[in-house]
Amino acid sequence: MKSQACVLLAALAAVGVGRAAEKPPTAAHAELESALRKNIDGRIDAFLRGDSKDYRRFLLAGAVFVTARGIDSDVELLASLKPSVGERLGFEMASGMRVEDYGTTAVAMYMQRQTHDYGGQHFDVERGIVDTFVKQGDRWLLATHAELRALTKHPPLTVDPAVYGSYVGEYTWGTCCVDKVTLENGKLMGLLTGEDRPDEFKPVSDAAFYIDEDNDDGLTTFVKDAHGKVTGYVYEANGHRIVATKVH
Repeated sequence: MKSQACVLLAALAAVGVGRAAEKPPTAAHAELESALRKNIDGRIDAFLRGDSKDYRRFLLAGAVFVTARGIDSDVELLASLKPSVGERLGFEMASGMRVEDYGTTAVAMYMQRQTHDYGGQHFDVERGIVDTFVKQGDRWLLATHAELRALTKHPPLTVDPAVYGSYVGEYTWGTCCVDKVTLENGKLMGLLTGEDRPDEFKPVSDAAFYIDEDNDDGLTTFVKDAHGKVTGYVYEANGHRIVATKVH
């Protein structure tokens, strides 16, 4: 579902864009970016080799790592570091890196693609990375590493709008929420509780849909009874599901 957190992130991004526009790239900025890239590349190399001693060289004491699995200290991360067995891992920067310079502190933001190869079978995962560095002497050391899950990229799919008619109506999540589903110019639209404007439900099948602006990256699947009548829908995200009942 949408979250106020994404509004905050958008506001912070807007501030960052303003700073970047006011400060065109300089030789010093390019030198800083090069130094941070060396830290990132060095950590990746040590990670792939499972070399905790080498990995430690790039960390500030007490560094913190935030991932989908939780929050780890540098001690916890280093203790779990080991070479991968069976699969072949790879990392590459999936977009240009953006660097913000705050003097003795710097922040690097970039999209990272992680590839997994299992004997010729593979899949890729993209994550947004925010690394914060602190300068000690002439070196930049990692202080915090945060991974942001990238939203699922759904291939475009065309569905006959005629199937949408039965989905139109009102759906309740209990006493708190009533969502309205409408059909507008051949598009299935949903006005979710608390929203000012409807969002388009985009199909992954003739019964399951996603919303581009959904910060939880969930799927909405309409449910029918044995007679083909739509009785509600199920919203699934991050391994959890919420059931809505059609009331009109």
